[in-house]
Amino acid sequence: MLKGVALILAGLAIALSVGVVLRTRLPRVASLGLLVVSGVAVGAGALLEQEQASGVEWALTLISLGFMVPFQVRLIFGRLGRTAAPRSGKVVPD
Repeated sequence: MLKGVALILAGLAIALSVGVVLRTRLPRVASLGLLVVSGVAVGAGALLEQEQASGVEWALTLISLGFMVPFQVRLIFGRLGRTAAPRSGKVVPD
């Protein structure tokens, strides 16, 4: 039981740290990789808290959260990667 909660909290901590602090400091690929890992950690933690999760539930949850967390962070916090905050002050379109 505690493993699931620990995974959920770790995944949330990774997603928030990437979204708030590391999003513009890391390369885009590293940011995406960390966000995928955080989504999978949250999904695995949630499934560990359930009594009986089937293999299909594991597969669908891990795959869908692996895709949705990077997308959600991109929507909420903005562009990923070092080009997200140009130093010249010039606005870079998406």
